[in-house]
Amino acid sequence: MELPAATRTGALAFYRCVYLATVSLPEVTSIGEGAFCDTGGTSLSVTLGAESPGLGNFMFYDVEVPKSVTVKLPSDADEYYGAAPTDAEDQNWSNAFRGMGWNRETGEYGTGEVNDKIALNFAALP
Repeated sequence: MELPAATRTGALAFYRCVYLATVSLPEVTSIGEGAFCDTGGTSLSVTLGAESPGLGNFMFYDVEVPKSVTVKLPSDADEYYGAAPTDAEDQNWSNAFRGMGWNRETGEYGTGEVNDKIALNFAALP
């Protein structure tokens, strides 16, 4: 799914999109709470822009089977993205994406729970 001009996604934006395998959001600055809630499949590829978007809590709520998520980024991506997490308790953008949440304006992390079924990887865009 290509959404090249979208700057925001609302809460539950892709809720129950059981066949969602790829989504491109290069201009997004905010992804709403539960955006990938109850999505099917065992893998998902998400393309984002150079600036990391703010993230709502519980991004992958109700995803109960292991899912490999690859976040594709341009080579000039900002430092907030960091690396894929090793500990679900760490406050970092990766865990925020997996469900903790992150406020881009304040730099504060949310109160959501990290979904440890989500294996997050980063890849550079060609």
